[in-house]
Amino acid sequence: MRNNIETFEEELNSIISICDEKIKRYRALLEDYQMIKGSALSLLNMNNNTKRKVVSLIDALKQLKYRLYALMESENAEHED
Repeated sequence: MRNNIETFEEELNSIISICDEKIKRYRALLEDYQMIKGSALSLLNMNNNTKRKVVSLIDALKQLKYRLYALMESENAEHED
């Protein structure tokens, strides 16, 4: 009976050891995932900021274009008079 209990404890300790190793491995994988996720979110945020800046630049260039057209039109009107 005592031998069976010791064998059971050894098997149980072996299972616990395997589970502990798997938990450590999965925690390390989870930490890697969190780091990669953080980097990806940072890149996405940077991409969104870049998009906003590009859109703002395009809007500013359009306004400049319309002002130049208005200036050219006013100069053409002066020359026609």
